[in-house]
Amino acid sequence: MIKGESRATMITRQSLEAHFEEVSSLANGVLVMKDALPAFFLVYYLDLGHQDRADLVVVSKDQTDSNFGARALAVARQCPDPLGHSRLLKVPIPGEALGDFTHLLFVPPTYHRYFAGRLDDARTSLFWCVPIYGSEFSGEESPDLFGDLAHTLISTLDWRRSCAPRTMARIYNPRTGGGTRGREPVPISSETLAQALLHLDGVGAGFIELTSYRGDYAEIVSPAPGRYTLRHQTDAAPRSMDLETLRTELFAFLTQDDPVRGLS
Repeated sequence: MIKGESRATMITRQSLEAHFEEVSSLANGVLVMKDALPAFFLVYYLDLGHQDRADLVVVSKDQTDSNFGARALAVARQCPDPLGHSRLLKVPIPGEALGDFTHLLFVPPTYHRYFAGRLDDARTSLFWCVPIYGSEFSGEESPDLFGDLAHTLISTLDWRRSCAPRTMARIYNPRTGGGTRGREPVPISSETLAQALLHLDGVGAGFIELTSYRGDYAEIVSPAPGRYTLRHQTDAAPRSMDLETLRTELFAFLTQDDPVRGLS
């Protein structure tokens, strides 16, 4: 939807009550709904924008925290309204307004599926607000890459999670025969990276290439057992180190310019 256009169909409390078993409201007018699924439950906190603002929703999984949900929406309303944006909008948040999180990511309805199949005509202005650490997303992700990160690699519905910096990788290991396919980097988890580093130990012909959320590049090789070399795109020469030092260096590389509040 283009900002300034009239919204023919809007989400209302009445339309929500037709699709959810219970719709309750907090003191500030935020609406609360729940989906109970066999393996987990989702809680939605919704701030309706009416005619001239986006509808904003924050979502949690297996946790009910009305205080945090309401605070997240209050902080979101202080940010530039995302209505009219067709791509992700990443906005820094002040101080410790949402605990350790440093940014809000406004996700347009073409990037998420919340309320799809229920309120298809009315959800065209529904933006999912995701509290994030700045290094988890660049804000330039395509819908497919965002989906891989948000639903598989980063626990975006867990408001108690630790930072999981976005990690794009190319991996080649001739000893194990494992690695990524093609010339383009793919998103991987921190657990996958940790395993890849262990398997690379002493495999001189192998490599791991990493790209951070900033688009910075680093290469890791292991010329001898127990030794690794790390070379950033700006390094004149690779630096030699052990595995524990490498892990520390890589976390710093992947979170560069992200305050990562509350974490060591």
